[in-house]
Amino acid sequence: MTRARVQALLCVSVVVSACSVNVSQTSGSPVEKNLCSANSDCGDGECWNGICVAHQGALSNVLLSVTPPVGSPVAGIDGLRFLTVAMDLSRSNEQHDIDLAGASTVRGYILSSCPFQVTLTPASGYGLPAVSYVTHTSSVDIPAPACRDQLTLAGTAQEFFVNVPPGTFDVYISPTSSVAGADGGASSCGVAPEVFPGLVKAQAGVSCVSIKQVAPKTLDVRIPWPSAAPWLQGWTLDVLHPITGQILSQPSEPLHGAPTAADGAFYYRRSVTYSPIASGGPSVVGQELLRLSPPTPDAGPVLQFSIAGAIASSAPTASGPQKAVLPDGIGPIPTKVRVEAWVYQADDAAKGTDTPVAGSVTFNATRVDMPSAGIFASFSASADIESDGSFATDLFPGDYLVRVVPAVAQRNGAVLASQEWTFTVRQSNGASGTVQAGRQFLVNDAATLTGRAVSASGASIAAASVQALPAVAGTRRCPDMDAGDCAAASVGVLEMSLGESAYVPRVATAVSRGDGRFTLSGVDCGDCSDGRDAGSGERSSAIFDVVVQPADGTHVPWLVWPHVDVSGGAADLGLQYATLPIIQRGRVQVPNGMSGAPPSVPGTLIRAYVVRDASGAPIADPTGLPSCSSGTYIGPTESTRCIRSALQVAETRADSQGNYELVLPASVDATPE
Repeated sequence: MTRARVQALLCVSVVVSACSVNVSQTSGSPVEKNLCSANSDCGDGECWNGICVAHQGALSNVLLSVTPPVGSPVAGIDGLRFLTVAMDLSRSNEQHDIDLAGASTVRGYILSSCPFQVTLTPASGYGLPAVSYVTHTSSVDIPAPACRDQLTLAGTAQEFFVNVPPGTFDVYISPTSSVAGADGGASSCGVAPEVFPGLVKAQAGVSCVSIKQVAPKTLDVRIPWPSAAPWLQGWTLDVLHPITGQILSQPSEPLHGAPTAADGAFYYRRSVTYSPIASGGPSVVGQELLRLSPPTPDAGPVLQFSIAGAIASSAPTASGPQKAVLPDGIGPIPTKVRVEAWVYQADDAAKGTDTPVAGSVTFNATRVDMPSAGIFASFSASADIESDGSFATDLFPGDYLVRVVPAVAQRNGAVLASQEWTFTVRQSNGASGTVQAGRQFLVNDAATLTGRAVSASGASIAAASVQALPAVAGTRRCPDMDAGDCAAASVGVLEMSLGESAYVPRVATAVSRGDGRFTLSGVDCGDCSDGRDAGSGERSSAIFDVVVQPADGTHVPWLVWPHVDVSGGAADLGLQYATLPIIQRGRVQVPNGMSGAPPSVPGTLIRAYVVRDASGAPIADPTGLPSCSSGTYIGPTESTRCIRSALQVAETRADSQGNYELVLPASVDATPE
């Protein structure tokens, strides 16, 4: 037992009268308020402005996400998400103002007659979901006045402007249409979509940027195809960024007709023009993916190939377009199998009763049986599960991850978990009309997650919001890697399409009772491996970060349990004590130099996070560290770390005057056990 817990227990069992606890009523439930009149009221802490706080906190630095509301009195910052690493927060402070630098109006110019859609995405999101800013261009002949001293245009250009928070942004431009030709008809713009990593360095005020496109490359692609196989009518080629999945190529004419004979074999031939990745790290430069897609999602699997590998497979050319040859064995596309199965409740099935489960089922292929091995073919399909538990769908032969999501209300009132299995679809001798039937998927009751939350003084934390949040989003399955390398491995478009992204359970919520106890029911338990039959091939783990958020105004900090595994079907977190808080007070404002008092930003939402690395350990200062999933991170070294996730530990909102109070826990064990 830690010293803080011993102190808290002593405070409860020995000198309860000395612990000044103000109890109020909210919706009929007692809610503790952390108040004091002297240091003796605060056990191992101190009385600071009538509140028990810790002498010293372990969270010296935290990531703050600051979002002004729509309709903010400061122009241009409405709804923007400002990210800043707040330093020196180990002691409570009444003068910790949050100075927002103001919006940056990015004005960009693309030397082209073609209109574009422009997307700006922060180069570093510190493990938070990305917030992108999208705008469109219009034609101009000269830059805006604010940019004329910095930029010179020669002829018509495309201008865009968009408000963003200060920071570094990746830019993605994509042509939105063709333009009018000399004869009045439509003419191709002759440009391809392109990614510019870290191009925009946005500063408060106006940021001017000129975008120079790289010369596109044309790839002459040969697709081997058996002459006797059904033709690839309507299939298309395009080029993808390997991490983001953004399209980098111009539209290519769909395949049609029969393959033609060449060099004793049969091929389809198409040209695709794309923008090569010029920068962004060794794991993305030169790693573009060539995608061959069917005309409709159910017409065939999506095939993906390394452009570098396809070029290496072809004879070198002295001039002209690059040539690429896709591997043999793409065709013929295998014939689908009709899969018919049933979903029942596992506990009832063990008793000899078939209780059907309604809901939905999704199949995501990890491998499709192609004529040759080593071809990355992805395919997914979904179906509704009928009220009698049956479903049917058509799948290509191969290996699949199957996810069943039960409907909320079940026939006997049980709450069931969403679960995931591996499943193999087989085809007899390649015959058409094959039916694979008889499989039963047995879905277990969802897990129950219990615990009791008390303050540092031992008083129950009532009416608190409790959430079980998925802790594995943005990670991948990689059984052939050790844990550290797997956690740091990027999850690109290829990994996602082949079902390598980790199982993500659903969020579960509850409210703590008057004694601080809470029960999260209906919690997805992954494999639910507590001895109940979940069906063969189960491979999922349900990992959560559990957060207890005390009611506003109590001055009791959040409690956080990281990396809670409920795969066994149930978990009891036991009695957990909140730390004493570290309280930061101040004003959210936008400094305006020497021209008077800086305007405040009322209603601003403030969230505090602990940033975690690939292994789940907290990062004291994440500034400048790459994301594990960015493709720029090569591997763990003694001096290099990457950002995997961010764990929220506090939240507040500024009042009508822009003043805020942020109640931080003195420490957080952010490392998985």
